[in-house]
Amino acid sequence: MAHELKNPLTPMRFAIQRLAKDAQPGARSLIGVLDAESRRLEQMARDFGELGRLPEGPSAPVDLGELCDESRRARPKDCG
Repeated sequence: MAHELKNPLTPMRFAIQRLAKDAQPGARSLIGVLDAESRRLEQMARDFGELGRLPEGPSAPVDLGELCDESRRARPKDCG
């Protein structure tokens, strides 16, 4: 869902930057509001994306031979 929120924000942010370059003085405050709120939405999308991530555990050595053996034993019989 966070990804779906971020997708439309990227072109919006570019459009806001472009508008800001050519803005008349009266429109600058409105563009400032768009800029601030789009940044806030961007941050909310990043924060939301972090909720779904599992915390990283500590690194541990892995015996690849044992991992392969366990994988072979756990494979369903009809997979060949």
